Amino acid sequence: VEPPVITDNQSVEKGIRLSWEPVSGAAAYRVYYRNTLGGWSALGDADGTSLVDTDVRSGHTYTYTIRALDRNGNTCSGYNYTGWRATFVGTPDFSLANASNGVRISWKAVDGAYGYRVFYRNSGGGWTSLGTVYTTTFIDRDVRKGGRYTYTVRCVDRYGRYVSGYLQSGKTITY
Repeated sequence: VEPPVITDNQSVEKGIRLSWEPVSGAAAYRVYYRNTLGGWSALGDADGTSLVDTDVRSGHTYTYTIRALDRNGNTCSGYNYTGWRATFVGTPDFSLANASNGVRISWKAVDGAYGYRVFYRNSGGGWTSLGTVYTTTFIDRDVRKGGRYTYTVRCVDRYGRYVSGYLQSGKTITY
C-alpha cells in the first residue's frame, strides 16, 4: 500500500485540519505528530481523509506524517520520514461595543497573524469584507441606530491570504 500524502493543512477555528488523498488498499489512516524527543506519536485515526489537531498553539509550527491502516487497524504502508510542517494561527477572539461613531470590533493580537480582515454578515447570509487592518481594532461607521449587525474576523498573512479560521456564526450587536 502506498504511503498517504498530506495534500493540505489549514488553520480552522479549533486547530489544524490535515487532509490527504485516499490510498487504494487503506481501510483507515493514522496521523502522527513529531514529539519533543524527535520521534513520532500517534495523534489519532481517521476513517476519512481529514483530521483536526486541536492540541495546538497559535504561532507554533507542527510536523505531521500519516500511515494507512488495514481493516484490522494495523499499519500497512510506509510514511514520509520528514513529515509535513504546518503553522497554526488561531482564530481571533473579538468583542463588539457601541461607540459614538459606530460599532467597535476589538481583539487581542494573534501570534502568526500579519493583519486582520473584518467581515459583516450581508443580507444574503454570507460574509462581506469591511477591510483589512494591521491593528487590533476596527470601527464600522456605516451603521444606523437600532440596526442589528453581525461580524467576524480572520487573520491574514503579508500577502493578504487567509491563515486562520473564523467564528462562522459571528457575533451580533444592536447599535
